[in-house]
Amino acid sequence: MINLKNRLFLLLLIMSFGMQAQIKIKRQGKEKIQALKIAYLTDKLDFTEKEAERFWPIYNKFDKKLMELRTAERYKIKKALKDAGGIEAISEDNAKMIIREMIALEKEIYHIKKAFFDSLKKVIASKKIIQLQIAEREFNRSMLRRLRKYK
Repeated sequence: MINLKNRLFLLLLIMSFGMQAQIKIKRQGKEKIQALKIAYLTDKLDFTEKEAERFWPIYNKFDKKLMELRTAERYKIKKALKDAGGIEAISEDNAKMIIREMIALEKEIYHIKKAFFDSLKKVIASKKIIQLQIAEREFNRSMLRRLRKYK
């Protein structure tokens, strides 16, 4: 009996280390992508030192807010679907509610982006804001291509 308890304890211990390692790898992956993105945007936007000094705090705050919002929304939708028994079992009323929440999220994203652009206009030229949008899309496309290549 003690031997079984020890084995179970050891198994749980090993599994917890494995999970922690996976979380650490995932976090490192996100940090690496973020570093690549910053380097890419810096290269494409060719900031002066003063522009960069004022731009990055605004950008990082916006990016974090957007990420948190999208993550929370994904969680909410997944939970609503799971609670309903999956997409096949969801009622029409619940589906409509989820759609309303998705639209509300898009509206919130719009307002956050508008405030972000208004803040950026005080720091960099409007032309660079457009370049930023283009560079972000290019970066995202290149990341998707890399991902497809390694699958």
